[in-house]
Amino acid sequence: MRLLRIPLQLVCLVALVLGAMLSSPSSADNSIDRHLARAEAVKRSQQVEFDAELEAVEAERSLLSPRQQEHLEYLRTWQHAYAGEFDAAIKGFQALIANGSDPLLRFRSRVTMLNSLTQTRRYAESYEQLNLLLAQLETVTDADARSQALGATAQLLNLVAQYDESLRYSTRMLEENSQPWSRCGAAQLRYESLVRSGKLKDVDAELLRWAEDCANRGEHVFAGLIRTFIAQLQMQNGRHAEAIAGLLSHQTTVRATSYPYLIADVAAKLATAYLAQGNYQQAAVAAQEVIDHTAADAYTESLAEAWRVNYQIAQRQGDDLRALRSLEQYQKVDRAYLDDVRKRALAFEMARHQSRAKAIEIDNLNQKNQLLNLQKEATNQSLQGGRLLTLLLITILVIAVLWLLRVRAMNRHFRDLAQRDALTTVASRAHFMEQSAQLLEQLRPTQEPAAVVVMDLDQFKHINDCYGHAVGDDALHRAAVACRNALGSDGLIGRLGGEEFAMLLPRQSTRAAAEFAERCRAALQKIRFGPADEAHLLSGSFGIAGTQGSGYDLERLLADGDAAMYEAKQQGRNRVVTRLAVPTVA
Repeated sequence: MRLLRIPLQLVCLVALVLGAMLSSPSSADNSIDRHLARAEAVKRSQQVEFDAELEAVEAERSLLSPRQQEHLEYLRTWQHAYAGEFDAAIKGFQALIANGSDPLLRFRSRVTMLNSLTQTRRYAESYEQLNLLLAQLETVTDADARSQALGATAQLLNLVAQYDESLRYSTRMLEENSQPWSRCGAAQLRYESLVRSGKLKDVDAELLRWAEDCANRGEHVFAGLIRTFIAQLQMQNGRHAEAIAGLLSHQTTVRATSYPYLIADVAAKLATAYLAQGNYQQAAVAAQEVIDHTAADAYTESLAEAWRVNYQIAQRQGDDLRALRSLEQYQKVDRAYLDDVRKRALAFEMARHQSRAKAIEIDNLNQKNQLLNLQKEATNQSLQGGRLLTLLLITILVIAVLWLLRVRAMNRHFRDLAQRDALTTVASRAHFMEQSAQLLEQLRPTQEPAAVVVMDLDQFKHINDCYGHAVGDDALHRAAVACRNALGSDGLIGRLGGEEFAMLLPRQSTRAAAEFAERCRAALQKIRFGPADEAHLLSGSFGIAGTQGSGYDLERLLADGDAAMYEAKQQGRNRVVTRLAVPTVA
């Protein structure tokens, strides 16, 4: 058989065509999509590989389709959010939502933007975007995007202590998607709800299984967060050595995630556990790691805990100056954190109010449509026109009255939210400061006396750590009620933040204020907390300042009262100290 002779030029031409086919846009598209898909898969667990995949896509930027360019921009923006560069992330997500052509990427951008808005304390926008997200959720069929949305919703609900509602969303997330990141994210959110609400009292086998399973599947961020819950439960039950061993065995993996929030949270738990063991050197190192991994303008629970540990170390070592500086930082961060908690709650309630108002408005429009139909019927049926017209007018009047009553009720509700501390029912910090300043200005012209009492519950962080937040919240509420009951009808009481309260006693001397504080102190010691078989008595430290020595400026009065309260702490707690200040010009 003769071989077919093929001209060399034809062979070269075929080779060129095949080469062009292999390097065609279709082939490049497939390669780029593989890089993007791999980046999505490893973005939470393998940062080095994630960066490499994005660089591979960047190298082919000239070949990217519009959809791929948007996907790359989404991942770059996600990278900003993960690194804590939240302002840049918000701008990037807003641009994708406004200008993106892919509906699914726009939805995912809105979901991911929620976390950045929350981290920058733009809570009103967070919950506004959440409402928009939930309105779109049921139209989205992509399982991963739905999981992202359900997770973001559960997280925002946990932030405002809506734990039962959060559990509903994390359970849906667990049921709808079998991907490891989705299941581990759902488990982390679920256990956050259970631990913070006090429903889970100690570590169970299922919790341990989740931590191991998520780690084995490469979901180290979620595994790390779950382990912080394990450590918290162990410490609440007095097993500090066990908590330290568990956290240290995975600390290298936690640091490798480069996730600042997780690194700080683990370090804060270690600092608390080391302090409980009396290992001050390691406690100080862990506390400093929290400070180093927290942004300068961030006020987190972990940062407050780090400064509390530093304060207690310095106090126990007899370094009064360092103790005072650390205590000042702790009070500053703790107050800012609790103010932040209140802002979240108010933003959530406002968003819920707006959602209800919109529903009412829609309902009102529907009723107006019904009225229009009645009006048409009245016109068509001339014999019954008079009766229908009367019915129409009565219905309009009833709807108007009901609408007015509902609006007034909601306005009263939100005014009360702004003026009252939700947990203790005494005045909020802002309302107390406003009312007290006005009252002092009324007393200033006649030079009538007034006194401020600053009260801080003793060892309150220990109560939360050992018995859980539910017991701590109950102790706070009962302490506030006890002091309010001892206060006269003219006095004011407000929660300044955390476990610190202030009371203003108009027309009272510092001696009368000290007698009042002694009554409060005695009332606190009747409050028992903790399990029935090992219940403890509550106590508080009180500081007194009066207008005779501190003047009528509220900030000065509170500062002097605060200093007296710190003095009471240093003298051994559970006592009343009166600040003797140099008289000032009114």
